[in-house]
Amino acid sequence: MEKKIATKHPDDGPETGYGGNRLNGGHTFNGGNANNLTYPPFTFEGITYQPGQLKAVGLNGDKPVTEFSVSTPGEAEKIKIDLATNGKALQSDGDVIFVYAKVLDKCGELVTGSTARVTLSVSKNATVISPVLVNAEAGIATFILRSGSAKDKIRLDASAVGLTGGRLTVVPK
Repeated sequence: MEKKIATKHPDDGPETGYGGNRLNGGHTFNGGNANNLTYPPFTFEGITYQPGQLKAVGLNGDKPVTEFSVSTPGEAEKIKIDLATNGKALQSDGDVIFVYAKVLDKCGELVTGSTARVTLSVSKNATVISPVLVNAEAGIATFILRSGSAKDKIRLDASAVGLTGGRLTVVPK
């Protein structure tokens, strides 16, 4: 059952300085500084947490033009591996890239409360240059990978106790 809980315009507070160390005079984000952003943030206050699905609908006037949904995650079940390509494919011969091992529930939702100890292993033609055993933070274990000199397939395997492991194969360019 859908229930409308809030309607809001983009944050449009006064322009204020922010950032830095709050204990030494820095400011946290307070709704300002969004006036010149193409895609400004929205901050909703006074909404009580309830498990379930949250759907945001973007309106142009009264017409829906986009929507996005998130759901409360269930129990951690599996790992999915993603590469942080940021629009550029992994290159051979020493390219370095972040590898994300994401802890997901059975529906594919990120389990943000997971601190699973994730191990990453790689086949030939690449080296993990970060620690190979990392505790997930907010459901994501982050590793750093360096490609080898060949343009051969690299197989990545991520595992954690009690979870179905993840596998990803990538071919450097």
